[in-house]
Amino acid sequence: MAAANKQRLMVLTVAGKPIAKGRPRFRIGAHVYAPEITRNAEEIMQGEMRQACDTPLEGPLELRMTFSF
Repeated sequence: MAAANKQRLMVLTVAGKPIAKGRPRFRIGAHVYAPEITRNAEEIMQGEMRQACDTPLEGPLELRMTFSF
């Protein structure tokens, strides 16, 4: 028997200017790091998602994004 296809709509609004992900930076010794502005933006998004979703998302996801400037 096939599992039921549960669909859930989640709307997440993050205030602020959209930030493009910066390319990785490399240091001697094969150390790779992201630019500070990218790390900060990722931390904000991660915090907003954790507040919006009480459990980890599993399975296939459909993502639609709208940016307002």
